[in-house]
Amino acid sequence: MNFIYKLPPNERRLIFSKVLGFSYPETLKLEILIKNNLFEKSLFKNGLSLKTIYNKKRIEQIAKRRLAGKPLQYILKEIEFLNLRLKMKPGVFIPRMETEYMIECFLKDIKINRYRNLQILDICSGSGAIALSLAKHFGQLKHRENNELFNYKIFGFENSRKAINLSNRNKKLLNLDNVKFVKYNFPKALKKILDKRISRIIYQSDCIISNPPYIPDNFQAVDLIDKEVLNYEPHKALFAGPDGCDLAKSIIYQASLGKCKILYIECYESAVNILVDFAKKKVPVKFKTIQIVKDLAQKNRFLVCKK
Repeated sequence: MNFIYKLPPNERRLIFSKVLGFSYPETLKLEILIKNNLFEKSLFKNGLSLKTIYNKKRIEQIAKRRLAGKPLQYILKEIEFLNLRLKMKPGVFIPRMETEYMIECFLKDIKINRYRNLQILDICSGSGAIALSLAKHFGQLKHRENNELFNYKIFGFENSRKAINLSNRNKKLLNLDNVKFVKYNFPKALKKILDKRISRIIYQSDCIISNPPYIPDNFQAVDLIDKEVLNYEPHKALFAGPDGCDLAKSIIYQASLGKCKILYIECYESAVNILVDFAKKKVPVKFKTIQIVKDLAQKNRFLVCKK
């Protein structure tokens, strides 16, 4: 069983936690037991012989699949995202820590500007991680203060029916009632949206946040994408035209038309200047400020536009 040590420590502990139901401190103790070949002995001692054999086999199976290249989130069928445990399935894009950081920056902005009673739209919501995290956060803030009731409404637009179903499942498990997912294929064309229901949601949203597909198409050909991502994750959620900006430009364009006060959009490092230029020169309604925000690795990762 020691071959599991070929995996990074955080992945090993996620496997132990999932299979055995251990807390994080307990997984640290478990690693010591396994390293010293005391795993079975320790659990047999507590009368868990059959369960031990089953768990050992399951841990080994998961580790082998992970070492073969399959994303751990698809194997375990769940992800940890901003202290939420969300269900996950193959065919749905796996959210990253960069997106967690974008949400943290977004929430700081909301707090600093003291915005209240907001409608927030998550475009290209995928697994629903962004929308669900915001719904959880603002759901906890829904209270009376100085006789004022704060109300936060969250929408998520997503084209994939599989992703929508997964988002709604997580919504139910988290018992959230202030978020709604809508199946909609956001257009790449820079023109007014004719669907009245969709346009109403977009143009009435106070804030828009998005992690759209943003990898340039040619990265696939020149082998610049991790094989694990390329082989397992949905390409529609990854690639977005020659410069990776097709959807991002459309989102910026639509955000400029409505009452959106703040737009946060995640993008590829090489595309940030392209999007800044677009947001400055090619939108119907000008933004007051356009800012580039770095991620935790100090790469230009987020575009923030404000009116």
